[in-house]
Amino acid sequence: MNLPLLLLMPAVYIMKEYCFQPKDAGTCQEYTSRYYYNSETGICEEFNYGGCKGNKNNFLTEKSCQLICIEGSINRPVECKLPLALGNCPLSLVRYYFNLTSEKCEQFIYTGCNGNLNNFFSLEKCKSQCLNVRPSNLNEAMCSSNPDPGPCMAEIERFYYSSKTGKCYPFTYGGCGGNTNNYNSKESCLR
Repeated sequence: MNLPLLLLMPAVYIMKEYCFQPKDAGTCQEYTSRYYYNSETGICEEFNYGGCKGNKNNFLTEKSCQLICIEGSINRPVECKLPLALGNCPLSLVRYYFNLTSEKCEQFIYTGCNGNLNNFFSLEKCKSQCLNVRPSNLNEAMCSSNPDPGPCMAEIERFYYSSKTGKCYPFTYGGCGGNTNNYNSKESCLR
């Protein structure tokens, strides 16, 4: 069971972990429109929620789903937002994928079939597709905002860029809402 391992991981990873849970309508039948993050397509999709049970991959709005499960991925191609897929064949091929949590291209061993598009032949190709894809005018707008914890109550350490000092500082993010001046790490903030 992975639960003990998850409890040792930083809260920021735990918040993202439930985005990879499958769509779950629950056991009740008072259907309402909700959104969930589809880890196979890399986008937030609408579904009918029964009103009780289910799982945490369940959002009132598409925007809140995107803020929590796709944050930090503005303008990245869909393949860069997909989870790691090793495949299930007998080969051992060195490949690279974009890790949305660490915001880095990382090496993995691909088995040769049944993976997904987040699978690059070289580190350079992964970086060219998935890093530095935000237009510079968007970077300026993102970095000129004051830190915004958003309306939710989680306590997640994030970083914001101060355009006055040219440095990144930690702040406590609530887990939803806020603005785009919100980075998982000091390294991604300084990019």
